[in-house]
Amino acid sequence: MWRQPSDQDDVSGACFHQIGADGPAKHVATAAAAIAAADGDGFAWWHYRQATREDFSELVGLFGLHPLAVKDCFDDKQIPKIEDFPGNTFVLFNTFQYVQSALVIGEINLFLGKKFLISVSHLDSQDRSYLDGALHIVDNGIEEARQGPSHLMHFILDDVVDQKFVAIEALEDELDDLEGALISDSKNFQPAELIRFRRYLLVCATACFTSAKFSARSVARTVH
Repeated sequence: MWRQPSDQDDVSGACFHQIGADGPAKHVATAAAAIAAADGDGFAWWHYRQATREDFSELVGLFGLHPLAVKDCFDDKQIPKIEDFPGNTFVLFNTFQYVQSALVIGEINLFLGKKFLISVSHLDSQDRSYLDGALHIVDNGIEEARQGPSHLMHFILDDVVDQKFVAIEALEDELDDLEGALISDSKNFQPAELIRFRRYLLVCATACFTSAKFSARSVARTVH
């Protein structure tokens, strides 16, 4: 399963939780406490707002995470993927934000084990985590989350997909305004705006295609 940690084990910047058969997710002070509690009831959830390479060096030893998966966590140009390793599965998923007329592609990483889930977010340009609302979301849906680490993972991913729709709707609204400007004032229209939106639409199409493949594989794994 995983190496039993000592009470001295600690990884900075993480929140440790134990999700049991009843009650809300319980915050505990250390990784050792979360894992010990999960061994008796439920599972451990290790949530990062952001992680460093030093943080991951501890996780590799504690959970048996594969170095190649850890390397992908620091490559911002990855596409969604699921990779199976002994003892855990690595999941990489993209996020969308449309802020100040710019489409921003972010990334979250998850490591799924039989008795644990590790969720790792990156930070956006305003130093906000893409998973800032994860704790609140899980509290509101604890009945679903306590069914196991894979259910918690899908619960988190559902929220990320909802955020994508918000970004796409904002992009659509601005595209409608752009079309109106082209019709009403074609002389002052800036063609570069069309090029910008074309690029954004291509990015969205590619991301949606890879996400669909990701979802199909994820469902197939759940069924089997």
